[in-house]
Amino acid sequence: MIAEEGGFYRTILSYLSKKEKKERIIPVLWVVGQTYASLSGVSYEEYYKNPELMLRTQIKFFEEFKDTFTLPGIWPDLGLIPEAGALGCEVKFFSYQDPQILRPALSLQDVNKLRVPDPSEAEYTRIVLKYLRYFKYNLPSSVQEKFEFLDGHVFCGGPGEVSALVVGYDQFLIGMYDFPQKVHILIRKVTNFIKDYIEAQLEIVGPPKRVIIWDHSPGMCSFNLYREFIHPYLKEIFLTYNQAEVRVYHNENNYTHLLPLIKELKANIYHIGPDQDLNKSSEILKGCIMGNIHPIKVLLRSTPDHIKKICREKVSNFKGKCLLLSTGGGMAPKTPLENIRALVNWNK
Repeated sequence: MIAEEGGFYRTILSYLSKKEKKERIIPVLWVVGQTYASLSGVSYEEYYKNPELMLRTQIKFFEEFKDTFTLPGIWPDLGLIPEAGALGCEVKFFSYQDPQILRPALSLQDVNKLRVPDPSEAEYTRIVLKYLRYFKYNLPSSVQEKFEFLDGHVFCGGPGEVSALVVGYDQFLIGMYDFPQKVHILIRKVTNFIKDYIEAQLEIVGPPKRVIIWDHSPGMCSFNLYREFIHPYLKEIFLTYNQAEVRVYHNENNYTHLLPLIKELKANIYHIGPDQDLNKSSEILKGCIMGNIHPIKVLLRSTPDHIKKICREKVSNFKGKCLLLSTGGGMAPKTPLENIRALVNWNK
């Protein structure tokens, strides 16, 4: 057995118990706001600022692919901004793209001045929590029960990437060499905030069952820098919620050089990018590997027949025990529905 038994994950395991290899490969769609908004033809700003519209748009997508697993699942995500925005970064909403961080919160030199707020009161995390209560109350039971959406469900940025956003990637990465103590002070504060934010989510959704952490920064670091500055904190978060039946680490950057350390996170689903080797990742990490169809070169720009061909090649060459066939990262905006259907129906 490759993972603990439990609701969502037990359903995955029931597929994997089948004898035919083609039946053990599960298509999973990684769907976030940029996909929901663009496919529905609504303004991004409208989508992110209107919880009723956000939920309705997500349910519409679910009804289109109601027999397909989706991650993060129905969830009030605000892109990359909630954690960093709550810690003081300047945020701007746009009609044509996801909300963006315009300016870091402060300089790395001023990290001692960084105040760790209450996520239930801080801007942006407060909004997510408000939307989450709305989703929890208004999601139809028929949709919730299908894949246990919002039941013990947590979705959050990781300590490396949120820290990089708070001071800027340049200061964060250069600071690892020039000001290592300040980087540790920063990431310790950010980690504490993330854990508080997760606890605030759990107050709404109940005990942790599905914990999804995104952090792309490890793919930008050498083995030694990741091991010193990011790994202990990212590992701390995963170990804190190790009782969750589904523990997803999402990072479409190539982190092949970090696999022996990433294994220590004790995730059981590892979302990898299109440039990372499926078999090597599976051999070292042991858990389910999710990916690694290129979201732009293949899913956005190819034909349905070509997408199915690529998927079949991935499946044919895969030697591991568990493959969640998906894009290596988020789907590109305006990916055609027929292309998404081709991934879902790769073996038909």
